[in-house]
Amino acid sequence: MIAHNSSFDSGVLKKNLSFYHLSPICPREWICTCEDLGKASLYSACKYFDIPLDKHHNAVADARAAAQLYLKYSKMPGEYLEIPKL
Repeated sequence: MIAHNSSFDSGVLKKNLSFYHLSPICPREWICTCEDLGKASLYSACKYFDIPLDKHHNAVADARAAAQLYLKYSKMPGEYLEIPKL
């Protein structure tokens, strides 16, 4: 499971599943683009990688952006990135 702030997103997912009386899911692994990119904000990381983020804080838009971030930086193994805060 890929998320930009996985500690927040995993909590939201857990609460929603519980609210709707659905079985909990346990992803094998959470990949947190926020942690992987030095705690850069989603906005800053998207600007750095030239990823459009038209509806920031919209769940679908943020999920797409996190996936695109992961796809871009995962092709740069071993590179240290210092993303400026915007």
